[in-house]
Amino acid sequence: YFHYIEAKLIECRVEFELKNYLSVVDSINAAKKFLQSHTEIGKDFRKAYTIFLSILFKLVKLHEKSGKDNILFELEMLEKNILSEKNQIYAQSWIIEKIRKLKKGRL
Repeated sequence: YFHYIEAKLIECRVEFELKNYLSVVDSINAAKKFLQSHTEIGKDFRKAYTIFLSILFKLVKLHEKSGKDNILFELEMLEKNILSEKNQIYAQSWIIEKIRKLKKGRL
C-alpha cells in the first residue's frame, strides 16, 4: 500500500508542476479515499499524507484565485501554519517552495 500512496502523492506533485489542476484535485481525492480505506497505514504516515493533501488542495484553490484576488495574505498564513506545524508533513520543503513562488507570481 505504501507504493500506491507514494505514487499518488508523486502524481499530485507532477500534475501540479504541469498546471493540470483538475488532475491534481482528482489525485488528491483518490489518495484521500485510499487513506480512508486502508486503516493499516500507521497514524503518523496517515497524518503526514493527510496534511499534505489538505495543503495542496488549498494551494490549488489559491492558484485558481491568483488572477482575481489578492491572495498574498492567505499564502503568508498558509506558510506560517506549515512552518509551525508540529506534525510531519509529506514534501514540506516542496510545498514551501511552491507557496513562495506563488507569492512572487512565478507559478
